[in-house]
Amino acid sequence: MFRAQLAELLLTLDRPAEARAEFERFVADAQAAGGPPGKHLVHCHTRLMEIGRRADDRFAERFHKGVGLLRLSADLGPDESAEGALCQALKALTEAKDLRPADPRVHLYLADAYGMTGNRRAAEVARAVARDRAAPGSLTPAEAARLGTGR
Repeated sequence: MFRAQLAELLLTLDRPAEARAEFERFVADAQAAGGPPGKHLVHCHTRLMEIGRRADDRFAERFHKGVGLLRLSADLGPDESAEGALCQALKALTEAKDLRPADPRVHLYLADAYGMTGNRRAAEVARAVARDRAAPGSLTPAEAARLGTGR
């Protein structure tokens, strides 16, 4: 949680590149941690989305919006607001994939989104594409473990 607080401070000091790096490190660590850090992931992806928007990085903006909404929909459970968040997540992640089709992370999260909608075939295809495009260092340790690549 200290890293997230540092990232917020750096953002307040108008040092977005450093804040982005700290938020990304927090996300990588919190993905495996669960508990309070895991519950803070939606906020961190929202901040990363805002940093992407300010930097005119459309991919980062769409990717982090999609991942944040995907996590939010999982937290909300099966109701109409979760369904709406999931639809928005799919849209944002699809836009991110169109902007950067070789990025394995976007395919991994698209696989999660498709799986949550019950579209098993699309989830399998997206997961296979993510596995095919994953290179060493392109995924966080938790993402690599979920994908089964160890990369």
